[in-house]
Amino acid sequence: MDSVRSAGESVFEARTPIEFRVIPFVILMPSLVAVLVEPVWWVIALVAGLLALLVWAAFAARVSVRVGARNVDIAGPFYRRSIPVDEIAEVSLHRESVADHSLIQWPVAGLASSPVGVRIGLGGMLGVRMRTTGGETYKVFLGTTSDGEACVAAVAAASAVQAS
Repeated sequence: MDSVRSAGESVFEARTPIEFRVIPFVILMPSLVAVLVEPVWWVIALVAGLLALLVWAAFAARVSVRVGARNVDIAGPFYRRSIPVDEIAEVSLHRESVADHSLIQWPVAGLASSPVGVRIGLGGMLGVRMRTTGGETYKVFLGTTSDGEACVAAVAAASAVQAS
């Protein structure tokens, strides 16, 4: 988790938790067995693609929120959205229960226009919830309470400056 402030903007970032970084190595052994049992090109390509995706997810995937003077940029794996600060109606901390999402926690799930909104996170149960004036909802899970609180404060401050 990183939190950086520079030139009037704040950046909050969460990466894949360390305990999940072992997954590609656990998958490696059965994958090698599959390649040895069935050494054809499509099995090798499938295993290589799966391992590449798992290594990327374990070591390079991240969720970030960049709060600037005019926009709040939200980014997750294969997802990016820029929200003008003057369109943010409400920002708050959101504690999520296990019943709020499916058994598999996808990094990005939902639709912004749905009642529950978009959930963006790589783990964690405490996140930043932003609602726009158009009724869209975004929930971004940053990992630590202090980063969530700092992100809420930064978005609220940017909204207050834009409103005045």
